[in-house]
Amino acid sequence: MTTVPAEWRVSDGTVPLSDVARSAECSYASLDYATRSGLIPVQKMGGPDGRGNARRISVDDALMALAVAALAVAAGLAFVTLLKAVRQTGGTVGASGLTIPLPVAA
Repeated sequence: MTTVPAEWRVSDGTVPLSDVARSAECSYASLDYATRSGLIPVQKMGGPDGRGNARRISVDDALMALAVAALAVAAGLAFVTLLKAVRQTGGTVGASGLTIPLPVAA
């Protein structure tokens, strides 16, 4: 059995999209877009009783989204670190591309 976050309301192997967004600490809009574009298929609509309009995705897709959200945070941190390093070395952007001065030891 796959372990999922305790706050997920799992029913019939599906979880509400809103539960995943809260756990992943990402915007609901990004997950909403992923389902509307077909990247994450919606398994069923409504709550466990079939009523309501909550979109539910498979637990497997939800766990994949959670892992990708963690990677996106790591990529964002790497971006910030790289940008900071380029700025500190006096990097510039010109017509021919990015120039990053590299100090050479004598």
